Amino acid sequence: EIVIPDNFATLLTFTETLTLDLSVVSATSSLTVSSSISAENNATYTQTGDEISITHPGKLLITFSQGGNNVYNPAQSITREVNIIQGETVLTNFPDQNKSSDIGQFSLSPPTSNRTGDFIYNSSALDVATISGTTVTIIASGQTIITATQLANSKYKSAQISMTLTVGKATPTITFNDITRTFGDADFNLSATSSSTGAFTYTIADNTVATVSGSTVEIVGAGSTIVTASQV
Repeated sequence: EIVIPDNFATLLTFTETLTLDLSVVSATSSLTVSSSISAENNATYTQTGDEISITHPGKLLITFSQGGNNVYNPAQSITREVNIIQGETVLTNFPDQNKSSDIGQFSLSPPTSNRTGDFIYNSSALDVATISGTTVTIIASGQTIITATQLANSKYKSAQISMTLTVGKATPTITFNDITRTFGDADFNLSATSSSTGAFTYTIADNTVATVSGSTVEIVGAGSTIVTASQV
């Protein structure tokens, strides 16, 4: 009689190293138990001795048999159905990122996966960042959730992993050169420039030297003073 252990697997989850040991099947006699395998539903495998290496999900029908001899009659053959389902995709290493709003674009690095396969990416807040392929385009400051999805294939289920992209306001670069004027000169306009488009406000530290209204400076005395340009 052929003896198959109660824990002989009938449902397996695919991995790249999935194996099935047929040597656990025995018999009440000392005669050898042989096996034959039929693969269905796209299952593929390789076999070395009693070890089955499963290379694609599907279904295996394994028939165990034992021939007789001059002492024992042949044993009743037993067939076991082993179903191998798609493996689990495991995604890691997709950390949160902080970017400045003035960088324009940057490329995403894919998460670490236990298998091969392309990713697709989505941004939850399109007013903060949009994505085309692996290229992120910064629209404005704020936060958005970027989700990486690795699609299912014939071996593995799909999976997702998300990270938070925080886009901070950029620090503008302001150019504002020193100015030399002579007491008695006519009023003149200040003209700071910036990498940002925000409006400027101007203040003068010593109003006994000069005063400012909007961007127009009036010289009221001799001396020097600090003019500060601020951008909203």
